Amino acid sequence: MNGFDIYCYGMIVVSHSFLLSGEFLKPDEYSELAAAYRFPGGETGTCATVLASLGADVKIDGTHIGGASESFVREFYEGKTVRLDSLCFDRDFEGLEDYVVVHGDTRTPMGRFGAFFANAWKTGVRHWNKPKEADIAACKVAAIDSFFWDDSDSAAEYCIKLGKPYVTIDCKYDSFIHKHAAVSVISGESIQNNYPEKTRDELFELYRDGSDELTIITNGGGELIYGRRGEKMRRFTPYKVKAAGTLGAGDTFKAGCAYALLKNMPDEELVSFASACAATAISRYPLQLDPPRLGEVKALIESQKTKVNFYDSVDDSLLKFAVIISKHDGKYVFCKHKERSTLEVPGGHREAGEAILETAKRELYEETGAVDFDLKQICVYSVIAKGNFDGQETFGMLCFADIKEFEPELHSEIERIVITEELPERWTYPDIQPRLMEEAARRGFIER
Repeated sequence: MNGFDIYCYGMIVVSHSFLLSGEFLKPDEYSELAAAYRFPGGETGTCATVLASLGADVKIDGTHIGGASESFVREFYEGKTVRLDSLCFDRDFEGLEDYVVVHGDTRTPMGRFGAFFANAWKTGVRHWNKPKEADIAACKVAAIDSFFWDDSDSAAEYCIKLGKPYVTIDCKYDSFIHKHAAVSVISGESIQNNYPEKTRDELFELYRDGSDELTIITNGGGELIYGRRGEKMRRFTPYKVKAAGTLGAGDTFKAGCAYALLKNMPDEELVSFASACAATAISRYPLQLDPPRLGEVKALIESQKTKVNFYDSVDDSLLKFAVIISKHDGKYVFCKHKERSTLEVPGGHREAGEAILETAKRELYEETGAVDFDLKQICVYSVIAKGNFDGQETFGMLCFADIKEFEPELHSEIERIVITEELPERWTYPDIQPRLMEEAARRGFIER
């Protein structure tokens, strides 16, 4: 068998998607449709469509395709790098379909999935294939739907046996498939359905500690959390786009994880890439007919990336800020603002007519209460960010202070200072201040 990039096992259905033009459905009232579409969907169907658009060579297997849908499914994937030869096209099976009403950024799915699995449990007749070891042997990475009982576990077992990393989504934290997944994604919807009594942070610890690899808990358009056993929780803010529809966003995130795994991306880059895939997907409707392309995903990442540059000097008039990396008795000094839960390096805006080093001294005193300190310039830094000063490059002076003595009380918007040997887990400016710390270390002002 010729090798391919990614093996996708799981749910493949024919989806019917209806976009409302007016208000959401009300009983006994007519609702106008702006558009109606039909396409192969489900976790695996959508995941394969996205992966092919990203440039991966994919093979899919899982649910049987009803005879009435065979030609439609074959025509949809014709010309795409998606192999169908392991699928079962069953002319005696009515097939599995779903119906989704889309309104704004909400989606309301309807189907017969409960009856589908209940019938399999009752009769023993499963209208889905068992995973094939030969298919997994021929792939580089796998993406496995978690809800096909022992057959999902079998796919995971083949991956383990053959040394193939796999991605899965929405499994239980104590499951076999979660424990061994290279990337295990858990959605907010899954948490609500399976663990409504637990918080995301509580569940993250259970998932992270029950896995040998990377755990990611998503939160729709909100902050996601991720990490590995033995590591602190890490956080990522998803890319912001104007949403045309959220149908398939989770499946696209899963596809992004599989592609990133194929390309051996480190954890932070993997999370960023998967998030950008999902953001690109929800910016159009329906995404299955216009899936994210690799260039679009990379362009989104680049467009919203904060750039931090360093200079030995610039014209003094350009310096608008001073930031002071500080230590006391060999430990870092960070600030906790009254209105934020994060930590930050002391610093702030330059006032009119103020020398930049005077800005540094003033801000250090106001934000930490430092009254006796040695202050040194490190270098000039600049920031370019899409939502900051209309994307213009802004400049500041980066300094280092060794603080000898503090006043007993603070007299500013800073709630308290934190003196620690560790860098913050949660920065107020996570795209900027860690880079400033790295540059200070590179220039020998602090240890790496």
